[in-house]
Amino acid sequence: MARIVLIGAGSTSFAPSVIADLARCRELAGSTLALVDPDEDILQVMALLAARIVAASGADLKVVAATDRREVLPGADFVVTTFAVGGTAAWQVDVDVPARHGLSYPVGDTAGPGGISRALRHVPVLVAIARDMEELCPRARLFNYTNPMTALCRGARRETSIDVVGLCVGPELTRRFMADLLELPREGFSYHGGGINHLFWVLDARYRGRDVYPMARSLAAGDAPDAERDALVGSFPELREYRWQPTAGMEAYEPVLPPGQRAFVVELLDALGYYPGPGDRHVTEFFPELFPGGPLATERYGVLPLPVSSIVAKKGTLRRSLEAQARGAAPLDPRLVAGEVGHSEEVVPTMAAVSGDSGLRLYGNVPNRGLIANLPRDAIVEVPLLFGAHGWRALGVGDLPGSLLPTMTRRLACIELTVEAALSGDRRVARQALLADGAVTSVAHADALLADLLTAQSEYLPQFRDFSLAVPTA
Repeated sequence: MARIVLIGAGSTSFAPSVIADLARCRELAGSTLALVDPDEDILQVMALLAARIVAASGADLKVVAATDRREVLPGADFVVTTFAVGGTAAWQVDVDVPARHGLSYPVGDTAGPGGISRALRHVPVLVAIARDMEELCPRARLFNYTNPMTALCRGARRETSIDVVGLCVGPELTRRFMADLLELPREGFSYHGGGINHLFWVLDARYRGRDVYPMARSLAAGDAPDAERDALVGSFPELREYRWQPTAGMEAYEPVLPPGQRAFVVELLDALGYYPGPGDRHVTEFFPELFPGGPLATERYGVLPLPVSSIVAKKGTLRRSLEAQARGAAPLDPRLVAGEVGHSEEVVPTMAAVSGDSGLRLYGNVPNRGLIANLPRDAIVEVPLLFGAHGWRALGVGDLPGSLLPTMTRRLACIELTVEAALSGDRRVARQALLADGAVTSVAHADALLADLLTAQSEYLPQFRDFSLAVPTA
């Protein structure tokens, strides 16, 4: 049994699925789940909903709730963070303000001006949580799901001694998408790679042990990989009967392209020699230099910005549905009990693996310390981890190929500047982060964009209030 603290329990997409997964997890039977959120109304809804899910599951799971995390952190074994300062309204600002300055982004939560703006709000919060953990539960493990993942984990690792690991489904999505690209069954398709969150590189790809990168590179170059495929089918006769079909419901990750167009990740595979993930929506945002003078990726790749306004509306509808179920005004949805509403990704199996020493292999975001030998030692990198009673052990990746290094080193430098700006409130450093990101076209462009972002998000950026709104010119 374990004591688990979920910070950001008001998340209508994450919390219900975590609760349902915990209720069904035999390895964590007898545990206590503490729900934490500053919004008392949604916290009460989630607590009532958890009680109904636990009852319906017949689970041995105790649920408590608190608006103050310090009330429930003492004695915690695991802390899970999935918060959003300012909610989806602040995310909308992260997307809209850069758009007014000629910079549009498909997501805007990781890279680019939107990702930097989000980091300025979120990094101090995760650091404050980790500092509370140092005082109240120093041996607890912190699993972070909040974006931008790399910046948050770097901030918490830089400022505290807490063992924070960032978890994300991105590498697994990358594996699935590469298998789909090659029209191979996902079962039997394996990979090895590394990078940073939302810019993950597949360095080795195999179908049942057979190297399929030659086929992938031929495909990306526009050559028919018939010889490679024939050789693969010769070794694995079951492929003769396999007929690839697109996976329904994945359009949110991989837009359907018009005939004759190929994905940006495939262009990068051809140009740089390696396949990146988790798809065009995120990957395009790391390469602003390839999209000069226009909206990022919208025309060339069919990657339209996420409709944040419609996401807000959907969240409102979901919240009303959850509240009706929580208060007994509507029957409990069986899909909710089964963990099929929203997503919890792999956090419950990860906690179970640590509690039960099962040896789960999963990609995570941790300090580099030589895992990717030619990236900075203190950087946060996304690499394969093995979870057990010891916590986690990382598998080394080695050197990244030279074709990938310019993008990766610049991006990590931008993240380092972003973390420093978020913690210091220094506008000069925030401007340097924007310039390092590469999307802005001049110092004046960076100054104007930064001033607008800080003004629009000032409610959530107390660390910047001691400075003039005008960005210093020297």
